[in-house]
Amino acid sequence: MADSTTPLQTPGHYQGYTRQADGTMAINVSTVGGGTTSVPATDRSTIASTTSKQLMPANTARRRLLVKNDSTIDIWVRFGGPASASAGGGNLKISANGGYYEMAGISDEMHVIAASGTPSITALEI
Repeated sequence: MADSTTPLQTPGHYQGYTRQADGTMAINVSTVGGGTTSVPATDRSTIASTTSKQLMPANTARRRLLVKNDSTIDIWVRFGGPASASAGGGNLKISANGGYYEMAGISDEMHVIAASGTPSITALEI
């Protein structure tokens, strides 16, 4: 998995992710002062398929999550139950080629499904 940076201006938002020397992952977030800080993260990265699978278990201690689509295939995520590769019903599309989704304050389980094939997904939670 390669390092990634996506500059955003709003404090507290995703600025990329890095793999630390010990193999752990960290999410880089913007700070009020205009810099960035790294926050240790649990790596939930996976390979999706055309069958819905759990990407993250329910976690009441979760403060933020990030899902990035590293592939050329669209993926769909859903909180609280199996995902479907279609709009509606709580399914959220994450576009191919670097689309990402970040959210704070949700503890529900998260499921993922691919529109086709077996795309790689970077998924982190803090």
